[in-house]
Amino acid sequence: EFLRELLADLRQETTQQVEKMEETIGSMESKTDDDSYHRIMRASHVIKGAASNLMCEQLRTTAMNLETSAKSVDEFSVIKEKFDKLKS
Repeated sequence: EFLRELLADLRQETTQQVEKMEETIGSMESKTDDDSYHRIMRASHVIKGAASNLMCEQLRTTAMNLETSAKSVDEFSVIKEKFDKLKS
């Protein structure tokens, strides 16, 4: 039962962070700025941490790759590609 609660919390947190990133990425299609990259970096960092706590390695790695790209201010197409992978 406890594990189910933890996984439900992970799903809820991941959903919230993905929604934040979707909004940010939508706005980045017309205008990119440092704040947009920072929001992507923070949201992916939250997902990475939550996934790490539950040993969800694939999710953690995917979130970490997106976080790293956002920190590096990679091209929008790279960010979008990694975000799409995270969502899938």
